[in-house]
Amino acid sequence: MGRRVDASTVRADRDGECTMREDMAAPREPDRTGPQDAEPTPDRQAELRAAYAANVAGGKPPYAGVAIRTRGEVTWIGREHTWSGTSSLEPDQEPFNLSGATLDDANLSGASLFRANLSGATLFEADLSSATLFEADLSSATLDEANLSGADLLGANLRRASLHGAKRRRPGRGRLELCFPRRGEPERRTPGASEPERH
Repeated sequence: MGRRVDASTVRADRDGECTMREDMAAPREPDRTGPQDAEPTPDRQAELRAAYAANVAGGKPPYAGVAIRTRGEVTWIGREHTWSGTSSLEPDQEPFNLSGATLDDANLSGASLFRANLSGATLFEADLSSATLFEADLSSATLDEANLSGADLLGANLRRASLHGAKRRRPGRGRLELCFPRRGEPERRTPGASEPERH
């Protein structure tokens, strides 16, 4: 997947904080569409079931290497396996297990993934704005260029996660800021942000 050119670029000021400036030479892209909540088509459901069965038979995490494209597919997967992203689980429910899944560019804005297992998942350029990721396992996940604006990451496990270019909205600020350096940029710490374990 090619890296998009964003009209908004980021620099570090003298105090090491993230600030936003406009690159007037780059054309602004249109806003992305909102999250898609439609249930997957019967054919797509069959694909997801077959991938799940193959992974389980091979002793792999249920959706490892499987592309999950929309919030609607995540919701359907939850119903399929009695998985829930809420804090109050019923006796027959479990948190989501999307370990190793591929969610690149997926719009999961506002998704509830409380204590979900997303270890090793790929979420390149995913929109996780306002998502609930409380105590989620994001260890070794790829979150490069992901939008984490307003996401609840309290207690989340980010050990060995890749967060190059990931963005979040700092409390009390009205702008979207780069919180982790892109690849090749010098390391800098954003006040108030916990750092993942570095390789």
